[in-house]
Amino acid sequence: RMFRETDEAITEPQFIALSYVQAQHDYLLGHYPVVRDDAAQMAALQMVAAHGAAFHDDDEAIMMCIEQYVTKQVLMTRPRGEWFADAGTRYRALADLTHEAAQLQFLRILRSLPYGNSIFFTVRRIEDPIGLLPAKLILGVNKRGVHF
Repeated sequence: RMFRETDEAITEPQFIALSYVQAQHDYLLGHYPVVRDDAAQMAALQMVAAHGAAFHDDDEAIMMCIEQYVTKQVLMTRPRGEWFADAGTRYRALADLTHEAAQLQFLRILRSLPYGNSIFFTVRRIEDPIGLLPAKLILGVNKRGVHF
C-alpha cells in the first residue's frame, strides 16, 4: 500500500500491475483531483490497460468505459458528448500502446501530482470552530509531505 521513491525505477511487470491497481483504486475513489485534460488521458490509458484496442470502433463500449474510468465529480464538469469526443480520440490514438505501457503512463501522471503516490486515510473532523473544513476530509501522506 505504500509507494517509495525508488518504485519508479522498477520495471518488473508484476510490480507495475500491482502498483497500477492500487493507484487506480485511489484515483477512482476521487482521492486524486485532476483537471479535465488529465482525466480524459487517464480514462484512455485505463481503457488501453484493461481492453487494449478491442473497443477501437465500438462507440457504445467506449462511452461505457469513460463513465467507468472518470470519477463522477469530474464527469459532471462537461457534457457526455464532449467526454466521448476527447477521451475517445485519445483512446484511439493510444491503440498501439501495450497494456503495461498504458499502466506505466497512468502511474507517471499520478506521480507528477503533488499528492501523487500518497497513502490516503479518511479522517473524521472533530472540531471546526470557524467552519472552513469540508464535510469529507481525506489525509494523504507521501514523500513530499502531508496533504489534506
